[in-house]
Amino acid sequence: MPSVLNPQLTKKQARVLGYVRKVQEKENYSPALSEIADHFNRSIPTIHQHVDYLERKGYLIRQKGVKHSIRILRTMSDIAFAPAEATIISVPIKEEVTYKKLPLNKIILGDALIELRKLPSESCDVIVVDPPYNIGKDFGNNIDRRELGEYVAWCKEWINECIRVMKPNGTMFIYGFSEILAHLSVEIPLNKRWLIWHYTNKNVASLNFWQRSHESIICAWKDKPVFNRDEVREPYTEGFLSGAAGKTRKGTAGRFSSNGKETIYNAHAGGALPRDVIKIPALAGGAGMNERWFICKTCKNIYKPRELKNHLGHNIEKHPTQKPFELSKKLILSASPKKDGVVLVPFVGTGSECAAAKALGQNYIGFEINPDYVKMAEKFIDSIKINPKLF
Repeated sequence: MPSVLNPQLTKKQARVLGYVRKVQEKENYSPALSEIADHFNRSIPTIHQHVDYLERKGYLIRQKGVKHSIRILRTMSDIAFAPAEATIISVPIKEEVTYKKLPLNKIILGDALIELRKLPSESCDVIVVDPPYNIGKDFGNNIDRRELGEYVAWCKEWINECIRVMKPNGTMFIYGFSEILAHLSVEIPLNKRWLIWHYTNKNVASLNFWQRSHESIICAWKDKPVFNRDEVREPYTEGFLSGAAGKTRKGTAGRFSSNGKETIYNAHAGGALPRDVIKIPALAGGAGMNERWFICKTCKNIYKPRELKNHLGHNIEKHPTQKPFELSKKLILSASPKKDGVVLVPFVGTGSECAAAKALGQNYIGFEINPDYVKMAEKFIDSIKINPKLF
Protein backbone atom coordinates (compact mmCIF):
# COMPACT_ATOMS: atom_id res chain seq x y z
CA MET A 1 0.00 0.00 0.00
CA PRO A 2 1.46 3.42 -0.92
CA SER A 3 2.39 5.58 2.02
CA VAL A 4 0.15 8.56 2.84
CA LEU A 5 2.58 11.12 4.20
CA ASN A 6 1.47 14.33 2.54
CA PRO A 7 -2.15 14.71 1.34
CA GLN A 8 -1.54 17.98 -0.49
CA LEU A 9 -2.03 18.10 -4.25
CA THR A 10 -1.60 20.81 -6.81
CA LYS A 11 -4.65 21.65 -8.90
CA LYS A 12 -3.06 19.92 -11.89
CA GLN A 13 -2.66 16.67 -9.99
CA ALA A 14 -6.23 16.99 -8.72
CA ARG A 15 -7.44 17.40 -12.31
CA VAL A 16 -5.78 14.13 -13.29
CA LEU A 17 -7.24 12.36 -10.26
CA GLY A 18 -10.68 13.82 -10.98
CA TYR A 19 -10.58 12.65 -14.59
CA VAL A 20 -9.63 9.10 -13.57
CA ARG A 21 -12.49 9.02 -11.06
CA LYS A 22 -14.96 10.42 -13.62
CA VAL A 23 -14.07 7.77 -16.20
CA GLN A 24 -14.31 5.01 -13.61
CA GLU A 25 -17.78 6.13 -12.50
CA LYS A 26 -19.13 6.80 -15.99
CA GLU A 27 -17.49 4.09 -18.09
CA ASN A 28 -16.87 1.51 -15.35
CA TYR A 29 -13.19 1.10 -16.27
CA SER A 30 -9.92 2.89 -15.57
CA PRO A 31 -8.28 5.01 -18.29
CA ALA A 32 -4.79 4.12 -19.52
CA LEU A 33 -1.99 6.66 -19.30
CA SER A 34 -2.26 7.27 -23.05
CA GLU A 35 -5.97 8.13 -22.69
CA ILE A 36 -5.29 10.54 -19.83
CA ALA A 37 -2.54 12.15 -21.90
CA ASP A 38 -4.89 12.55 -24.88
CA HIS A 39 -7.58 14.10 -22.67
CA PHE A 40 -5.22 16.78 -21.31
CA ASN A 41 -3.27 17.07 -24.57
CA ARG A 42 -0.03 16.35 -22.72
CA SER A 43 2.75 13.81 -23.14
CA ILE A 44 2.57 10.38 -21.53
CA PRO A 45 5.76 11.04 -19.48
CA THR A 46 4.10 14.17 -18.04
CA ILE A 47 1.00 12.21 -17.02
CA HIS A 48 3.23 9.40 -15.77
CA GLN A 49 4.82 11.81 -13.29
CA HIS A 50 1.41 12.99 -12.06
CA VAL A 51 0.15 9.43 -11.60
CA ASP A 52 3.36 8.35 -9.86
CA TYR A 53 2.97 11.19 -7.36
CA LEU A 54 -0.70 10.35 -6.76
CA GLU A 55 0.24 6.73 -6.14
CA ARG A 56 3.04 7.61 -3.73
CA LYS A 57 0.64 9.79 -1.72
CA GLY A 58 -2.00 7.09 -1.50
CA TYR A 59 -4.69 8.53 -3.79
CA LEU A 60 -4.58 5.64 -6.23
CA ILE A 61 -2.90 2.34 -6.93
CA ARG A 62 -1.98 0.68 -10.20
CA GLN A 63 -0.24 -2.42 -11.49
CA LYS A 64 2.90 -1.53 -13.43
CA GLY A 65 2.81 -2.57 -17.08
CA VAL A 66 -0.91 -3.44 -17.05
CA LYS A 67 -3.28 -1.24 -19.02
CA HIS A 68 -6.45 0.07 -17.30
CA SER A 69 -5.15 -0.95 -13.86
CA ILE A 70 -5.47 2.42 -12.03
CA ARG A 71 -7.76 2.27 -9.01
CA ILE A 72 -8.88 5.21 -6.84
CA LEU A 73 -8.17 4.75 -3.11
CA ARG A 74 -9.26 8.12 -1.69
CA THR A 75 -12.26 10.31 -2.44
CA MET A 76 -12.05 13.85 -3.81
CA SER A 77 -13.29 15.18 -0.48
CA ASP A 78 -10.03 14.00 1.07
CA ILE A 79 -7.94 16.24 -1.15
CA ALA A 80 -6.15 19.22 0.35
CA PHE A 81 -4.74 21.51 -2.30
CA ALA A 82 -1.18 22.69 -2.07
CA PRO A 83 -0.45 26.43 -2.33
CA ALA A 84 -0.68 27.71 -5.87
CA GLU A 85 3.03 28.41 -6.04
CA ALA A 86 3.98 24.91 -4.91
CA THR A 87 5.94 22.91 -7.47
CA ILE A 88 5.40 19.20 -7.05
CA ILE A 89 6.55 18.09 -10.49
CA SER A 90 8.89 19.68 -12.99
CA VAL A 91 6.64 19.56 -16.08
CA PRO A 92 3.78 22.09 -16.08
CA ILE A 93 0.59 21.64 -18.10
CA LYS A 94 0.89 24.71 -20.27
CA GLU A 95 2.27 25.88 -23.57
CA GLU A 96 6.00 25.27 -23.84
CA VAL A 97 8.44 28.04 -24.65
CA THR A 98 10.77 27.67 -27.62
CA TYR A 99 14.50 28.17 -27.73
CA LYS A 100 15.38 31.59 -29.14
CA LYS A 101 18.84 30.22 -29.86
CA LEU A 102 19.79 26.58 -30.34
CA PRO A 103 21.49 25.22 -27.17
CA LEU A 104 24.48 23.96 -29.14
CA ASN A 105 27.02 21.68 -27.48
CA LYS A 106 24.98 21.38 -24.31
CA ILE A 107 23.14 18.60 -22.53
CA ILE A 108 19.81 19.78 -21.17
CA LEU A 109 18.47 18.09 -18.05
CA GLY A 110 14.83 17.44 -18.85
CA ASP A 111 12.20 15.26 -20.48
CA ALA A 112 13.03 14.59 -24.14
CA LEU A 113 9.53 15.22 -25.46
CA ILE A 114 9.15 18.49 -23.59
CA GLU A 115 12.54 19.73 -24.78
CA LEU A 116 11.97 18.60 -28.37
CA ARG A 117 8.93 20.85 -28.56
CA LYS A 118 11.14 23.85 -27.82
CA LEU A 119 13.34 23.32 -30.89
CA PRO A 120 12.56 25.19 -34.11
CA SER A 121 11.44 23.20 -37.13
CA GLU A 122 14.05 21.90 -39.60
CA SER A 123 16.97 22.79 -37.33
CA CYS A 124 18.86 19.48 -37.04
CA ASP A 125 20.96 17.58 -39.58
CA VAL A 126 21.36 14.23 -37.84
CA ILE A 127 19.13 12.74 -35.12
CA VAL A 128 20.32 9.69 -33.20
CA VAL A 129 17.66 8.19 -30.95
CA ASP A 130 18.50 5.51 -28.40
CA PRO A 131 15.26 5.40 -26.38
CA PRO A 132 14.34 3.14 -23.47
CA TYR A 133 13.61 -0.25 -25.06
CA ASN A 134 10.60 -1.06 -22.85
CA ILE A 135 12.24 -4.23 -21.55
CA GLY A 136 12.59 -3.29 -17.89
CA LYS A 137 16.13 -1.86 -17.90
CA ASP A 138 16.98 0.48 -15.03
CA PHE A 139 17.54 3.98 -16.43
CA GLY A 140 16.88 5.67 -13.12
CA ASN A 141 13.42 6.95 -14.12
CA ASN A 142 11.17 3.87 -13.85
CA ILE A 143 9.65 4.28 -17.32
CA ASP A 144 11.14 1.30 -19.19
CA ARG A 145 8.28 -1.11 -18.63
CA ARG A 146 4.95 -0.04 -20.09
CA GLU A 147 1.99 -1.66 -21.74
CA LEU A 148 2.90 -1.96 -25.44
CA GLY A 149 0.17 0.40 -26.63
CA GLU A 150 1.29 3.08 -24.19
CA TYR A 151 4.92 2.64 -25.20
CA VAL A 152 4.16 2.93 -28.92
CA ALA A 153 1.94 5.98 -28.30
CA TRP A 154 4.77 7.64 -26.36
CA CYS A 155 7.26 6.80 -29.13
CA LYS A 156 4.94 8.28 -31.77
CA GLU A 157 5.06 11.60 -29.94
CA TRP A 158 8.84 11.96 -30.00
CA ILE A 159 9.06 10.48 -33.50
CA ASN A 160 6.74 13.21 -34.82
CA GLU A 161 8.75 15.89 -33.03
CA CYS A 162 12.00 14.51 -34.44
CA ILE A 163 10.54 14.57 -37.95
CA ARG A 164 9.49 18.18 -37.40
CA VAL A 165 12.95 19.35 -36.33
CA MET A 166 14.83 17.33 -38.97
CA LYS A 167 16.13 19.26 -41.97
CA PRO A 168 14.87 18.28 -45.45
CA ASN A 169 18.22 16.60 -46.18
CA GLY A 170 18.62 15.22 -42.67
CA THR A 171 18.74 11.65 -41.40
CA MET A 172 17.33 10.01 -38.28
CA PHE A 173 18.68 6.81 -36.72
CA ILE A 174 16.58 4.92 -34.15
CA TYR A 175 18.08 2.06 -32.13
CA GLY A 176 16.05 -0.84 -30.82
CA PHE A 177 15.37 -4.54 -30.81
CA SER A 178 13.66 -5.69 -34.00
CA GLU A 179 10.52 -6.84 -32.17
CA ILE A 180 10.07 -3.29 -30.83
CA LEU A 181 11.11 -1.37 -33.95
CA ALA A 182 8.64 -3.41 -36.00
CA HIS A 183 5.86 -1.54 -34.19
CA LEU A 184 7.57 1.83 -34.57
CA SER A 185 8.56 1.53 -38.23
CA VAL A 186 4.95 1.72 -39.42
CA GLU A 187 4.53 4.96 -37.46
CA ILE A 188 7.33 6.75 -39.36
CA PRO A 189 5.95 8.40 -42.53
CA LEU A 190 9.39 8.75 -44.13
CA ASN A 191 11.73 6.86 -46.42
CA LYS A 192 13.32 4.07 -44.38
CA ARG A 193 16.06 1.46 -44.45
CA TRP A 194 16.77 -1.21 -41.87
CA LEU A 195 20.35 -1.36 -40.59
CA ILE A 196 21.80 -4.08 -38.38
CA TRP A 197 24.39 -3.59 -35.66
CA HIS A 198 25.95 -7.05 -35.34
CA TYR A 199 27.92 -7.57 -32.15
CA THR A 200 29.93 -10.72 -31.60
CA ASN A 201 30.80 -10.52 -27.91
CA LYS A 202 27.49 -10.00 -26.13
CA ASN A 203 26.85 -11.98 -22.96
CA VAL A 204 24.35 -14.82 -23.27
CA ALA A 205 20.98 -13.67 -21.94
CA SER A 206 19.16 -17.00 -22.01
CA LEU A 207 20.12 -20.59 -22.70
CA ASN A 208 16.58 -21.57 -23.64
CA PHE A 209 16.02 -19.59 -26.84
CA TRP A 210 17.68 -18.03 -29.88
CA GLN A 211 20.65 -15.97 -28.76
CA ARG A 212 20.56 -12.29 -29.66
CA SER A 213 23.60 -11.13 -31.63
CA HIS A 214 22.37 -7.86 -33.08
CA GLU A 215 20.30 -4.75 -32.58
CA SER A 216 18.34 -3.05 -35.31
CA ILE A 217 18.60 0.56 -36.43
CA ILE A 218 15.93 2.37 -38.44
CA CYS A 219 17.51 4.84 -40.86
CA ALA A 220 14.87 7.38 -41.96
CA TRP A 221 15.05 10.46 -44.17
CA LYS A 222 12.74 13.00 -45.82
CA ASP A 223 14.02 13.81 -49.31
CA LYS A 224 17.63 13.66 -50.50
CA PRO A 225 19.75 12.92 -47.43
CA VAL A 226 23.41 13.67 -47.02
CA PHE A 227 25.31 10.41 -47.41
CA ASN A 228 29.10 10.44 -47.16
CA ARG A 229 29.74 6.99 -48.55
CA ASP A 230 33.49 7.43 -49.01
CA GLU A 231 33.90 8.46 -45.37
CA VAL A 232 32.37 5.24 -44.04
CA ARG A 233 33.77 2.67 -46.44
CA GLU A 234 34.68 -0.70 -44.98
CA PRO A 235 37.57 -3.13 -45.45
CA TYR A 236 37.16 -5.48 -48.38
CA THR A 237 36.33 -9.10 -47.74
CA GLU A 238 39.11 -11.64 -48.08
CA GLY A 239 37.72 -12.70 -51.43
CA PHE A 240 38.42 -9.25 -52.83
CA LEU A 241 41.80 -8.59 -51.24
CA SER A 242 43.70 -9.63 -54.35
CA GLY A 243 42.33 -6.56 -56.08
CA ALA A 244 42.42 -4.07 -53.23
CA ALA A 245 44.23 -0.74 -52.99
CA GLY A 246 43.31 0.46 -56.46
CA LYS A 247 44.08 -2.75 -58.33
CA THR A 248 41.63 -4.60 -60.53
CA ARG A 249 39.93 -7.92 -60.02
CA LYS A 250 38.15 -10.06 -62.55
CA GLY A 251 34.57 -10.94 -61.94
CA THR A 252 33.26 -14.37 -61.03
CA ALA A 253 34.16 -16.96 -63.63
CA GLY A 254 31.44 -17.28 -66.24
CA ARG A 255 29.83 -13.90 -65.43
CA PHE A 256 29.79 -11.51 -68.38
CA SER A 257 28.15 -8.16 -69.01
CA SER A 258 25.39 -7.68 -71.60
CA ASN A 259 27.95 -6.77 -74.28
CA GLY A 260 29.73 -10.10 -73.85
CA LYS A 261 32.85 -8.77 -72.12
CA GLU A 262 34.18 -10.24 -68.91
CA THR A 263 33.41 -8.20 -65.78
CA ILE A 264 36.34 -6.26 -64.28
CA TYR A 265 36.11 -4.61 -60.83
CA ASN A 266 38.27 -1.68 -59.75
CA ALA A 267 39.00 -1.67 -56.04
CA HIS A 268 38.62 1.61 -54.17
CA ALA A 269 41.58 2.60 -52.02
CA GLY A 270 39.21 3.47 -49.18
CA GLY A 271 37.57 0.05 -49.11
CA ALA A 272 34.18 -1.36 -50.01
CA LEU A 273 30.94 0.58 -50.00
CA PRO A 274 29.26 0.60 -46.58
CA ARG A 275 26.93 -2.32 -45.92
CA ASP A 276 23.72 -2.37 -43.94
CA VAL A 277 25.21 -4.85 -41.45
CA ILE A 278 27.67 -3.06 -39.17
CA LYS A 279 30.01 -5.28 -37.16
CA ILE A 280 31.26 -3.55 -34.02
CA PRO A 281 31.65 -5.25 -30.61
CA ALA A 282 29.23 -4.31 -27.86
CA LEU A 283 30.48 -2.83 -24.60
CA ALA A 284 30.42 -6.15 -22.81
CA GLY A 285 33.14 -7.82 -20.76
CA GLY A 286 36.48 -6.25 -21.57
CA ALA A 287 35.42 -4.67 -24.84
CA GLY A 288 35.05 -0.94 -24.88
CA MET A 289 36.23 -0.47 -21.32
CA ASN A 290 38.02 2.69 -22.37
CA GLU A 291 34.64 4.39 -22.84
CA ARG A 292 32.36 2.92 -20.18
CA TRP A 293 32.32 5.63 -17.51
CA PHE A 294 30.66 4.74 -14.22
CA ILE A 295 29.08 6.27 -11.13
CA CYS A 296 30.32 5.17 -7.72
CA LYS A 297 27.35 5.64 -5.42
CA THR A 298 29.59 4.89 -2.44
CA CYS A 299 32.01 7.71 -3.25
CA LYS A 300 29.27 9.88 -4.79
CA ASN A 301 31.30 10.73 -7.87
CA ILE A 302 31.90 9.80 -11.52
CA TYR A 303 35.09 8.10 -12.61
CA LYS A 304 37.02 7.15 -15.72
CA PRO A 305 36.62 3.56 -16.95
CA ARG A 306 40.13 2.47 -15.95
CA GLU A 307 39.53 3.57 -12.36
CA LEU A 308 37.00 0.81 -11.76
CA LYS A 309 39.64 -1.38 -10.08
CA ASN A 310 39.93 1.23 -7.31
CA HIS A 311 36.25 0.84 -6.39
CA LEU A 312 35.90 -2.90 -5.92
CA GLY A 313 33.10 -3.70 -3.50
CA HIS A 314 31.51 -0.27 -3.95
CA ASN A 315 28.00 0.45 -5.21
CA ILE A 316 28.70 0.93 -8.92
CA GLU A 317 26.20 2.11 -11.54
CA LYS A 318 26.71 1.92 -15.31
CA HIS A 319 24.32 2.75 -18.11
CA PRO A 320 22.65 -0.53 -19.14
CA THR A 321 22.58 0.06 -22.92
CA GLN A 322 25.52 2.32 -23.76
CA LYS A 323 26.44 2.22 -27.45
CA PRO A 324 30.04 1.93 -28.70
CA PHE A 325 31.77 5.19 -29.53
CA GLU A 326 32.89 3.88 -32.95
CA LEU A 327 29.34 2.90 -33.88
CA SER A 328 28.10 6.38 -32.98
CA LYS A 329 30.88 7.96 -35.06
CA LYS A 330 30.07 5.84 -38.09
CA LEU A 331 26.37 6.71 -38.12
CA ILE A 332 26.92 10.42 -37.53
CA LEU A 333 29.76 10.67 -40.05
CA SER A 334 27.66 8.99 -42.73
CA ALA A 335 24.99 11.72 -42.61
CA SER A 336 26.73 14.90 -41.41
CA PRO A 337 27.29 17.99 -43.57
CA LYS A 338 30.89 19.04 -44.14
CA LYS A 339 30.71 21.74 -41.48
CA ASP A 340 28.41 23.34 -38.91
CA GLY A 341 26.17 20.30 -38.64
CA VAL A 342 23.76 19.86 -35.72
CA VAL A 343 23.43 16.39 -34.19
CA LEU A 344 20.37 15.94 -31.97
CA VAL A 345 20.40 13.26 -29.27
CA PRO A 346 17.00 13.14 -27.48
CA PHE A 347 18.09 10.42 -25.02
CA VAL A 348 21.72 11.13 -24.16
CA GLY A 349 22.41 8.36 -21.68
CA THR A 350 26.14 8.44 -21.03
CA GLY A 351 26.88 10.59 -24.06
CA SER A 352 28.38 8.32 -26.75
CA GLU A 353 26.57 10.12 -29.57
CA CYS A 354 27.34 13.62 -28.26
CA ALA A 355 30.98 12.66 -27.74
CA ALA A 356 31.13 11.27 -31.28
CA ALA A 357 29.63 14.47 -32.70
CA LYS A 358 32.27 16.51 -30.88
CA ALA A 359 35.07 14.26 -32.14
CA LEU A 360 33.81 14.74 -35.69
CA GLY A 361 33.76 18.53 -35.35
CA GLN A 362 29.96 18.75 -35.38
CA ASN A 363 27.63 20.54 -32.96
CA TYR A 364 25.35 18.52 -30.72
CA ILE A 365 22.19 19.06 -28.67
CA GLY A 366 21.36 16.51 -26.00
CA PHE A 367 18.44 15.86 -23.66
CA GLU A 368 18.60 13.57 -20.63
CA ILE A 369 16.17 13.14 -17.76
CA ASN A 370 18.57 11.39 -15.35
CA PRO A 371 20.90 13.90 -13.60
CA ASP A 372 23.52 11.22 -12.90
CA TYR A 373 23.73 10.39 -16.60
CA VAL A 374 24.06 14.08 -17.45
CA LYS A 375 27.12 14.32 -15.21
CA MET A 376 28.56 11.12 -16.65
CA ALA A 377 28.01 12.27 -20.24
CA GLU A 378 29.64 15.63 -19.58
CA LYS A 379 32.73 13.86 -18.20
CA PHE A 380 32.86 11.60 -21.24
CA ILE A 381 32.47 14.49 -23.68
CA ASP A 382 35.12 16.57 -21.91
CA SER A 383 37.60 13.74 -22.45
CA ILE A 384 37.11 13.78 -26.24
CA LYS A 385 39.36 15.72 -28.59
CA ILE A 386 38.06 17.25 -31.80
CA ASN A 387 39.34 15.84 -35.09
CA PRO A 388 39.52 18.93 -37.35
CA LYS A 389 39.96 17.03 -40.63
CA LEU A 390 37.01 14.86 -41.58
CA PHE A 391 36.38 15.55 -45.24
